[in-house]
Amino acid sequence: MAKETRPKSYPKLMNYKPSKFMLETSHYDKAKADRAVKFIENLCHTKGKWAGTRLHMILTDPTG
Repeated sequence: MAKETRPKSYPKLMNYKPSKFMLETSHYDKAKADRAVKFIENLCHTKGKWAGTRLHMILTDPTG
């Protein structure tokens, strides 16, 4: 299957701050978020031009 890894030049989200849409009863768990990102980035496109290549999440800061 896909062997490439996330390019080192891809930006990483630093200093995460919850958006105004996050519930007061919610909390951010970095370990769980990192696990979810790793899982998603192990998935591959299945059709078309990108078939067989891994997904790469581009993380952005929602607060601007």
